[in-house]
Amino acid sequence: MTGFGTAILCGGLSRRMGEDKASLNWKGMPLARYKWEQFAGGSEEVFFSVRDDEQGARIRKITGRDVDTLADDPAGCGPLGGICTSLKHCREEFLFVTAVDMPYSDLEIAGELMKKCTCLPERPESAEKPEMPQRAVSPEIPENGSDMDSSGRTWDAVVPVTPDGKEHPLCAIYAKSCLPVLEKQLESGNYRVRDALADLSVLYVKASELTAGEKKLTNMNNQASYRKAVQAAAAVYSLIAWSDTGKTTYLENLIPALKKRGVRVAVIKHDGHDFDIDHEGTDSDRFTRAGADVSGIFSDTHTAILLNGHIEAEKLIFLISMSGTADLIITEGCKKGKWPKILLYRESSGKPMAADPDTCAAVVSDVQVQTSAPVFPLSDPDALAEFLTGSMLL
Repeated sequence: MTGFGTAILCGGLSRRMGEDKASLNWKGMPLARYKWEQFAGGSEEVFFSVRDDEQGARIRKITGRDVDTLADDPAGCGPLGGICTSLKHCREEFLFVTAVDMPYSDLEIAGELMKKCTCLPERPESAEKPEMPQRAVSPEIPENGSDMDSSGRTWDAVVPVTPDGKEHPLCAIYAKSCLPVLEKQLESGNYRVRDALADLSVLYVKASELTAGEKKLTNMNNQASYRKAVQAAAAVYSLIAWSDTGKTTYLENLIPALKKRGVRVAVIKHDGHDFDIDHEGTDSDRFTRAGADVSGIFSDTHTAILLNGHIEAEKLIFLISMSGTADLIITEGCKKGKWPKILLYRESSGKPMAADPDTCAAVVSDVQVQTSAPVFPLSDPDALAEFLTGSMLL
């Protein structure tokens, strides 16, 4: 158990996105459900901060779960109102706040921020901004000291900061001690969360001090940032080797090793020759022969899309990424592609290495290879699967 509650903020109007962010497809499920599953079973309590009861009902429908929702009170005050309502509702002394449009803001970053909460002086009783100790400086040059002083006192809030100096108060820890200051800010009619931080004892944490900090602070405010995030969500590697060295056989063993680790895998094969996967006389073949540029067919278990013309590998990978159906995309071939390469070398084949191993992300071989890249036994696909899984944010 973590010692903090979690509030997922989704009460915004999504004007810039043009559609409800909570409903966006992310890794094969609605984003709201994905966010809930990140924290369920880890955080002491998890609830959604929503605009009103109507949105709360939609969130329960989207997630397919009987999740707790909190309607803003008062309504129409933006994230500040949601944080206040959530702090009043939370049974724990600390609350982790995350926006629904931050897909990588997870239990790990919450835990890392939480560890920094018990640090130093309590905020003075006066409403004036407290004199901050040397190690809690402005967000332009954040610095951190130890996580706890001899008194064991805590900060009001712990807020991460990216290298550009931007604070991220919607991926932060807040203590109950924040509530009087935040409520006073609400009463003033100023709903800017960053302005409220000025009257709190805040520890600013560099993103570089957090595991994958910059990536975990990614948010999706509009369609362009959503598409960019989706495209980056799937890791891409190219498995390269000369023909007839066993790439396909190795992939047949690697795929199950990845699947048992919960990784959704897409494999793309580069064929240097023309190919035909449709059958003459089928409806889809007739559509193609009639001149359709794209033909598709789907059932309850399979879907196929045939693009009748050349498409670059980059665009094909983008299409798979946008579908939200894969965490990892492996190309068989594409030696000249821009993606990290996994070199498969089988000495017994009598063929040379297909690339300089020092330029590859990993090497799979049936013999020891002298290289700075990690080397995995050809006979142990589980070892590479573990390496690949560790390189991804699932």
